[in-house]
Amino acid sequence: YFDVNVNGTENILKLAKEYGFKIVYASSSSVYGNPKSVPIKEDDDRNPLNPYAKTKLEDEYLMEKYSKLGVEIVGLRYFNIFGKGQTLEYAGVITKFLDRIRHGEPPIIFGDGKQTRDFIYIEDVITGILNSAELSRQGIINIGSGISISFNQIIEKISVQTGKEINPQYVKKELSYVDNLQADTKLMKSILKIKTPILN
Repeated sequence: YFDVNVNGTENILKLAKEYGFKIVYASSSSVYGNPKSVPIKEDDDRNPLNPYAKTKLEDEYLMEKYSKLGVEIVGLRYFNIFGKGQTLEYAGVITKFLDRIRHGEPPIIFGDGKQTRDFIYIEDVITGILNSAELSRQGIINIGSGISISFNQIIEKISVQTGKEINPQYVKKELSYVDNLQADTKLMKSILKIKTPILN
């Protein structure tokens, strides 16, 4: 994680400083950890709970450092991205749920399924990236739908859409598990002009 996410990122930042190009980079909602309240604003506390999240926070520190050195930077804190073409290797729960259901296996849920996430469709993410490249401002912007939905609700929606009765397998969650995530999207909507339909 550190070699790719931190050292690799700094290599790009050094080149940006040398050649004067702009950076639009991918941060993650994982930097927030378990928030004190939702929706989460860009200036809320950052308390990463696992190695991946800690390296994404280190990236943000690097961005702050290089911004002060004159590099033009916009950071996008992605919440849970979903959409067509997502691979299992880097998939979120929706893709993993659907894959197991297709294979006749119960989707696995850590905990009781009441935990919530903020799901953003891939096309909205792409819009955010393209529009960020045209921004004159710098700093961090949350990229989410602004709506939270529980894992149990996702299973219910999949069940309705497929016409199948789905019985998830509930397993013990890890101590570092994040319970609830929901983005404050005021900044995103006002600056990046993204409209975010939620799952239907």
